[in-house]
Amino acid sequence: MTADSSTPFGGNPRDHTNGQDAPPNIVFASAGNQLPDKLGTEPVVDGLDPAPEHAFDRIAELAAHLFQTPAAFISLINDDYLWFKAAIGIDGRVCPLETSFCSHAFAARDTLVVEDATEDERFADNPLVTATPGIRFYAGAPLITDDGQIIGSICVLDSKPHEAPVSDVKMQHLVDLAQVVMDELELRRELKRGEQRERELREARNNAESAKEAMSQFFAGITHDLRTPLTQILLFNDLLERVLDQPNASAADTDYTTKIRTAGTRMNMLITSLLELAELRSGRFELELEPVNVLEVVTEACEGIEILSESDIDRLSMKLPDAPLFARADTSALTRVLDNLIGNAIKHTDPDDRVQVCLRLPESRAGDTDAPEPIDASGDGVSDADDVALVPNLRSLPARGPGAPDSSSETTHIDVPSVIIEIADNGPGIPSDLIDTLFDPYTRGPKRSSSDDEGSSSGVGLGLAITSDLVHAMDGAIHVHTKEGLGTCFHIHLPAVLED
Repeated sequence: MTADSSTPFGGNPRDHTNGQDAPPNIVFASAGNQLPDKLGTEPVVDGLDPAPEHAFDRIAELAAHLFQTPAAFISLINDDYLWFKAAIGIDGRVCPLETSFCSHAFAARDTLVVEDATEDERFADNPLVTATPGIRFYAGAPLITDDGQIIGSICVLDSKPHEAPVSDVKMQHLVDLAQVVMDELELRRELKRGEQRERELREARNNAESAKEAMSQFFAGITHDLRTPLTQILLFNDLLERVLDQPNASAADTDYTTKIRTAGTRMNMLITSLLELAELRSGRFELELEPVNVLEVVTEACEGIEILSESDIDRLSMKLPDAPLFARADTSALTRVLDNLIGNAIKHTDPDDRVQVCLRLPESRAGDTDAPEPIDASGDGVSDADDVALVPNLRSLPARGPGAPDSSSETTHIDVPSVIIEIADNGPGIPSDLIDTLFDPYTRGPKRSSSDDEGSSSGVGLGLAITSDLVHAMDGAIHVHTKEGLGTCFHIHLPAVLED
């Protein structure tokens, strides 16, 4: 690359020739003109355009003007070569690092000045000196990153020796120009980062489109679930009509009507859950967040689960404090959350398993001497010693789910004191392959036993997604501790309302 005859200073960097013809370009005898395919891996130059740029050309011209030399270059290290990002008065674009003058400046991590290379034993036999015309005068400064990595240099050259010593002021100017080069490189690095962010945004938009596709698949699954009970309703309705047309109708009529009612109820629950999730995800679901007596809500939820059989109620216990605990929540939403989690705990455990609901503050741990004794939900006051260890054992397991703490501490994204509700059981636990998607819509749990019929295994797959959304809508957090063969414990953290 050859410098343009004009410079930003209104003259030519070779004006020291006193009107004589400009000297020929310095020949880099061992150099080539091949542009590198890729620069080094240093972040400041990775991805830099190898083509010449006017900004770097101007810096090289300024250096040549300051030193009154016919040649200057800005180099970057690329493997075992120096590649010239900008060069004036030089034939060639690359130079082997081992024959370059710059390698000595790199080794010293300092500026280098050579007044007459033919008189310097380090360079007298260098092919860059013995070439015609070759280098006689050299002054260079390394390009050094903020973390101390040398990535190149800025240098001035002349085919004639310079007898006058170079002043410290001039060398400081060269160091300043080296910093200007680094600033230009950093600017391009920032531009590259901006381009990367744009690519990430485009990728995010593409992911959003993929999410829409996933939602379409989700609703396709919902449609299938809606169609299945509806088909059952129509089928049993046809059978019922045929039976009722018989003159000797039997008691089987009642069985048919029961099956119709069950299928219809299931479909109605599915539609209700689907609409509720849609409202939550769209932001149209409005909650009334106010101080709520959580002790009262938990007690009523445990005692008011009318769908449980007498045997199920017998295995449900509560571990509650003597005094009320208040949290900022919505009573209806909290009741919905508790109904779903307690109902799931009963549904997915065996009749001999235990289910415990615990209400506490973070500092109220199971081993505390002031910890409350478990209260039986049926109201008979009978407690089971196994319940005392049930929640602590599960609590020691790693937490999973949105907002889960990453250590044994009970810290979540809630930056205020919290009230903790735990729903624990010593059932089969949740399979590990379901944990990461447990709170996603349409995640189904396993069947409780091989004898369970289709549909009784996991509900409609929306309950935990709705539960998670409701908890987060109340500015809370939810996560789960579980292990196959040990049990499951859901933790709900709600912002506490402390007494004055």
